[in-house]
Amino acid sequence: MESLINEIITYLQSTNLFQTINIWNNQFDYIDEGSSYSFAMPCAFIELNNNNSQDIGGKYQGSDVKLNIHLGNDVYNSDNFEVNHSIYTLRNDTIKALSTFKPTTSSPLIKTSEEQDYQHSNVYHYILNYKLHWIDATAVPTDTLTTPPIDLNITI
Repeated sequence: MESLINEIITYLQSTNLFQTINIWNNQFDYIDEGSSYSFAMPCAFIELNNNNSQDIGGKYQGSDVKLNIHLGNDVYNSDNFEVNHSIYTLRNDTIKALSTFKPTTSSPLIKTSEEQDYQHSNVYHYILNYKLHWIDATAVPTDTLTTPPIDLNITI
């Protein structure tokens, strides 16, 4: 799972859409409480939920994964603070960027839904929901015998 998260983060960094990209940990809730570290915006936080793992043989697991990308933005230098449309521009640019992205160990991303979270003050929070099928090779043995034993005697 770590390699999948890192690959998504690296890809999002290459788009130059965000100043902060990290793993989701309810950062916007903690901002409201005043108990979070500060981070630059616009930002994207990655949340992965692994559902329905199945053994596909040879210690490989296939998993249906739900990917949530939490977009955040704050705009203070606007003519009308209450009407901030920049979160929708960020949403559009993120969807365009992810439409061509396919992680190495998974299927392409399929957008399933999206929603805006209205519960935060001073932050626009928009969530893009995707699904993908991921192949987990964590349990696959890395040490295999490649040469026969040298002390083998065969009698015919």
